[in-house]
Amino acid sequence: MFLLMKEGHIMRILLFSNSESLHDTVLMCQTRDVALTIECIKYDRIKSIALTSKDDLYIIDDDCLDEIDEAYLSCLKDIRAEVIVVVSNLHRLSHYIEFNVVEYFCGPISLVRMSSCIQRIYKRKDRLMQISEVKKIEHLVIKNKSEVSILDYDTICLMIEKSGVLRVHTCNQMYIIDDTIERLNQIIPDQFFRVDNNAIVNFDKVSGITKVSDEKYKIMFADIKPSVYLTDYMLKTHLEDEIKNNRHKYVVDTILENII
Repeated sequence: MFLLMKEGHIMRILLFSNSESLHDTVLMCQTRDVALTIECIKYDRIKSIALTSKDDLYIIDDDCLDEIDEAYLSCLKDIRAEVIVVVSNLHRLSHYIEFNVVEYFCGPISLVRMSSCIQRIYKRKDRLMQISEVKKIEHLVIKNKSEVSILDYDTICLMIEKSGVLRVHTCNQMYIIDDTIERLNQIIPDQFFRVDNNAIVNFDKVSGITKVSDEKYKIMFADIKPSVYLTDYMLKTHLEDEIKNNRHKYVVDTILENII
């Protein structure tokens, strides 16, 4: 393993190849502006090391494709990992149709082109990571016609919309705001869950969950009087954004913990 340190993001490259020249070419792509961890992977290491992160960059030498476990390759396809492919014949690219191939090399490998490719991918991943860090905000900025307020997410119990009016209930106050449930649902942290079309709940503030029927749960809070209902339909509806943020599993586990 080779590492070049730099402040900020370090990108890991997993290299599947027996070619020393390819190893050397990738190693020479390290610069002061591009911090890389480069691991040369052999078949016997696949099952003993954590090698399936979407944040990594994978370089696969086609000559080694048959040495890589099929289940591992399927995992790379499923997580849409970014892959650079090195082939000796362009016809071999057809074997990588299901992969998220971001670049390919055929014939002699140009250091300039490989370095440019890795730098481009690194800069994009670094930028995405910076954006992701910015989104980890602990506060919600709300506004209405007369004022702007900043609320700590930890103080918010419930966001609910009734008759076109959106209310945010904190531990000690209620705010009427100019916003939409749809927008709030895109920016809230993982402890929040949209329990129906008109309500978002902070499950860290829930004091009790009662099973009302086979398909309905009543959610109560310690700090506020309003309660809301979660239907079985919402638990079974795998909305894309909720899956990505693991909110679906979070809510199911929370309910089971409270009603058992």
